[in-house]
Amino acid sequence: MRIMLIAMVIAGATLNVSGQQPESNSGKFPTTSDVFQPSTFAARRARLTALAADGPTVLFGEKNPIDAWDEHTNDPFFRVGPFRQEENFFYLTGLSFPDLAAVIDPASHDITIYSPATSTAPGHADGGAELQAAVRRLGLHDPVPMARLEADLESMIRSRPVYLLIRSDALTTAFNPQHVFAPFLPGAAPDTYREDITRRLFERRYPGVVVKSIVPVMVSLRKVLDADEIAAMRRAVTISAAGLRRGMAHVAPGVDEREVAAEIEYAFKKSGAQLIAYGADLQSGPNGLRSFIDVDTSYDLRNRTMRAGEVALIDHSAEVNYYVSDLARTVPVSGRFTPDQRLAYDFYLAVYEAGLAQIKPGIPYMEANRAAAKALESRLSTLPAWLKGPATEFAKTLTNGTPGHFLGMNLHIHDDYDSPLVPGQVVAYESAFKIPERGWRFTAEDVVLVTPAGHDVLSADLPRTADGIERMMRPVARRDVR
Repeated sequence: MRIMLIAMVIAGATLNVSGQQPESNSGKFPTTSDVFQPSTFAARRARLTALAADGPTVLFGEKNPIDAWDEHTNDPFFRVGPFRQEENFFYLTGLSFPDLAAVIDPASHDITIYSPATSTAPGHADGGAELQAAVRRLGLHDPVPMARLEADLESMIRSRPVYLLIRSDALTTAFNPQHVFAPFLPGAAPDTYREDITRRLFERRYPGVVVKSIVPVMVSLRKVLDADEIAAMRRAVTISAAGLRRGMAHVAPGVDEREVAAEIEYAFKKSGAQLIAYGADLQSGPNGLRSFIDVDTSYDLRNRTMRAGEVALIDHSAEVNYYVSDLARTVPVSGRFTPDQRLAYDFYLAVYEAGLAQIKPGIPYMEANRAAAKALESRLSTLPAWLKGPATEFAKTLTNGTPGHFLGMNLHIHDDYDSPLVPGQVVAYESAFKIPERGWRFTAEDVVLVTPAGHDVLSADLPRTADGIERMMRPVARRDVR
């Protein structure tokens, strides 16, 4: 397979032997060049230089997948996958090519792209024509040879600090000292992340340089999504919701969780998604009482045949043009909730929606959980005895946990739950209500955009009421369990 992939790379690089510029989009789905305007990236760089004005920012993009494969020849955990640019690099440049570097200099208000692929000669096997066309479309200068990077930095740095993507001390030392493999696993001990290694090599090459982390600046920039990002998020959520609707319609007794995941991912790709946002989290019956971490760390748990009378968590989403969704619904495996399941779910949904109503500008995201807990307490006395105990435990999880997470180019773009929300932030809002005695777990998760007037549930067309969920499951015939 490796020989085949390398041959494909070489063959692909020689398609433009006529000297013609490659097509910007030869497929039927929108690409990043269709979705993001060049002015959007320029505006982001302008904001960056205002926040990191005392020295240049140096960014390194992702490697070519073939090079990464060779580097990990003896790594049993490595899997060759499609190229995905380093997020901060794409956020500031809009370039989805491997093996690039970028230097953003606030003194000149300019950006330089460095690449090993700089020849535009017909048939040249380094892809230079495609890269040059992309940088020109984005309003950037033509890329310069990577061989110039070291000397250019030497003359640029002088007495100025340099900003790199490096982890803070708090993150670098946040590891489990009891882990017996900590000294050997990348990221399990201080100074073992790729960013840490890059910093050490940089400091060795430029003795005396002051290296600063650009991470806090990037977190600040990416906290609030711009107009192009919001449009990209809407498309990702729309495609994800369509996939979940297809998957939920295939839930039935005798169906394996993997089959449902396959239906969902088929719909994602059929609608234009490049990747899945995360591994399918499908937890039916007793699996629903587990942590998703338990499921993710098992090779075989994603192989359960669903049974009549159970409920199942369907949690899956797509990545579209670098932006991700995160949606979930709980469904009755038999197609209709039993009376007790509906009672528990309706209670859960009332609590969920009380928290959802608190997602608005000026209110910290944590207030969503506090409002949900308050709504739960007000309803506790109305519940039957079998439901009061689990509801009391649910109240504790709301009090001690977070209401979800902040979305953008990945599932957790920052962790500031206590600052007031502002328009342009996008959150995944979720909670989990477990009833161990019955083997049930109820979860809904929506993607919500904070707007000047309040919020916009981007996943509103994915039903979350019991009636709406049952209607969505009717395309597949199943036995009525009532």
